[in-house]
Amino acid sequence: MASSLKGDRISVPYNSSNPSSGVKGDVYLDTGDNVLFYHNGTTWQKVSAAIVLITSLTGNVIASNGGAISITGQGFLSGQCTVTFISGSTTATATATAASDTSLANVTVPSAIYNLNAGAVVNVTVTNSEGGISAGIPFTLLAPPSGGTSNSYSGYVSHTFTSSGTFTHPSNLVIDYIIVAGGGGGGGSEGATSAGDGGGGGGAGGMLVASSVTLSGTSTLITIGAGGSGMGAGNNSVINNIGTAIGGGRGGTDQGTNNTASDNGGVSGGSGGGAASTCATQANGGAGTSGQGNAGGTCTGCSDRHGAGGGGKDSAGAGGNSLGNGNGGSANSNSFRTGSNIQYASGGGGGSGGSSQNRGTSTSGGNGGLLNSNGSSSSANTGGGGGGTGAGSYANGGNGGSGIVVIRYAT
Repeated sequence: MASSLKGDRISVPYNSSNPSSGVKGDVYLDTGDNVLFYHNGTTWQKVSAAIVLITSLTGNVIASNGGAISITGQGFLSGQCTVTFISGSTTATATATAASDTSLANVTVPSAIYNLNAGAVVNVTVTNSEGGISAGIPFTLLAPPSGGTSNSYSGYVSHTFTSSGTFTHPSNLVIDYIIVAGGGGGGGSEGATSAGDGGGGGGAGGMLVASSVTLSGTSTLITIGAGGSGMGAGNNSVINNIGTAIGGGRGGTDQGTNNTASDNGGVSGGSGGGAASTCATQANGGAGTSGQGNAGGTCTGCSDRHGAGGGGKDSAGAGGNSLGNGNGGSANSNSFRTGSNIQYASGGGGGSGGSSQNRGTSTSGGNGGLLNSNGSSSSANTGGGGGGTGAGSYANGGNGGSGIVVIRYAT
């Protein structure tokens, strides 16, 4: 371990870790930390602090909204580091414990920095637990995303689209989202008297929910599907290149003299439409799309002759006739929009039949119509199915509700 003189230089041994032995005054270069160690007669000690080097920064920091960065490099050691942010005359610091000698993950940017104007250039340095300081590396504050109606709550910003548009955003923004398609229209009835049959409830629009999805590019097209008119299918809602929710199926319609199981069945979609009542062999509800919704209810026999409920995101529609009053399949509760739960994608209720004034109901879609009354329409931007028309009304069912897209990201 002795030093040697070579011309005007002193050469010392090097090693990747402390040698197993040494005597007082020995010196070596640690190739892992790139610092000198000396032996004090008992243990090896550092002559100087570990050299700190930043090789890259990742993460989006959005003006006014904040964000976090992750830093890679070397010399962070395993203790607490101080991260310094400088932009013009503004300086702020944050502390972070190194995940390893080469990684500082999710360092929260101080508000004094992220509240600067978009486009501000911020220089970042890291000081390790031994006092070693890195050279600086810059990042630029990004403009906030735009599009739809924005809302801030509990560490998130949401953007809600109730009509088609464009979401403008930083590249590689990580989001959570819901996509709800337009609900299907309720089925009609051709029964000429109070003994006629009730129409099936419309199926809810398909609903997709996902978290921690990375958006590429800097703009994303949003399409909002319209609800189906009475006896019409709902339309798809789309986040371009991310996902498509399928429009709800329409409810089955009592065909009067053409009263067969196939004629009276509900139609498939994001959630399927409920069947209209029939005295023929069982009429089936339409199928739902896997992961987006459920099937509409079925109808059998002639008892009470209610229409079946349309399928909803969280459950299938209830059966009509002797199977029940044809309630719509249950909605899904989601809090991405405001931080509080909102009900989406409920199946429409089946229409009343025969002399009964019982009708199927719906959480956020349309209720079934009473005797000689049309089914009610779903509220806009819920993706609910329209209500089936009550017996004897000679009319189409209620309209399905239009869809909605909600995108949120953490601040």
